[in-house]
Amino acid sequence: MLLAVLGMVFIDRIVWALGASNVLFPYCREYLFVLLLFTPASILQVLFQNLLVTAGRPELGMALGVSAGITNILLDYVFMVPLQMGIKGAALGTGIGYLIPTIAGVWFFGQQKGSLYFRKPVLDGSVLMKSCTNGFSEMVSQAATAVTTFLFNGTMLALLGEDGVAAITILIYTQFLLYSLYIGFSMGVAPVLSYHYGKQDREQLKSVFSLSMRFVLFASVIVFVIAFLFGPSLVQIFSEKGTSVYEIARNGFLIFSFSFLFCGLNIFISAAFTALSNGRLSACLSFLRTFGLLTALLFTLPRFWGVIGIWLAVPVAELLTMLVAVIFLVQNRERYHYA
Repeated sequence: MLLAVLGMVFIDRIVWALGASNVLFPYCREYLFVLLLFTPASILQVLFQNLLVTAGRPELGMALGVSAGITNILLDYVFMVPLQMGIKGAALGTGIGYLIPTIAGVWFFGQQKGSLYFRKPVLDGSVLMKSCTNGFSEMVSQAATAVTTFLFNGTMLALLGEDGVAAITILIYTQFLLYSLYIGFSMGVAPVLSYHYGKQDREQLKSVFSLSMRFVLFASVIVFVIAFLFGPSLVQIFSEKGTSVYEIARNGFLIFSFSFLFCGLNIFISAAFTALSNGRLSACLSFLRTFGLLTALLFTLPRFWGVIGIWLAVPVAELLTMLVAVIFLVQNRERYHYA
């Protein structure tokens, strides 16, 4: 609620500070104002989806997530096309989508029937501090995504104007769509790894870790092939074929798609180190792939190769991070006995 209030009070400054042009400002402000009203629901739906996995009900979390997404899609159409509500209609559809897992989470954890449920809170500073420390990598990843999106938008705005911003937004949305496979799998398997590690069952830990690695490597090849071959079709979902935005995004996707060969391994290894209570290594990997290397590459590559440098930034950052992740795995195999 505090974030929502602060966001609405300083909304104009935030939109200008994030690089909006005179053309984009009214759309950004209108969209952000509506979305800020749903800030508590946005945060709670993420929290509840993680807790549902911990409570042993990942299928319910998936069903709620899919329901929220479908609701968002349908309401976007209803609000923007028949009701002619414009960009605020899109924000309203997204916000209502957030409410579905939020309301369901409140109901589920209010039942006091499962392994997790609401009760009177007992503050324990050491537990909270350890949780924050171990979850630092996820915080870095989320914060870095916001910062690098700003950098992407600013660079594209300077090179190709508003069409460039629209094109990079399409690629970022598509990236989120395809990354969801790795994120969902990593979130689902992390409690299993953590359980066997805490139980000191090395054989089961090795088995689960080995199977997970093979799945991620196989999935990475499949996702890359899909992205490389069907990238133009994915772009066409967001932009009409033949437009300037479509051509910019389509050309970028041919380079950008190589990132899917490496990102799955990075996401899984980062989640695995979190599950093994090593937030430091997990945070390091998250920082490298989502901020450190990516920011450095965004500042340097476009100077030499222009727009192509922007498309290259993500694949190169993921590749370099994967090399570091493999080094971490080799160095810590005797400590955690996952291999």
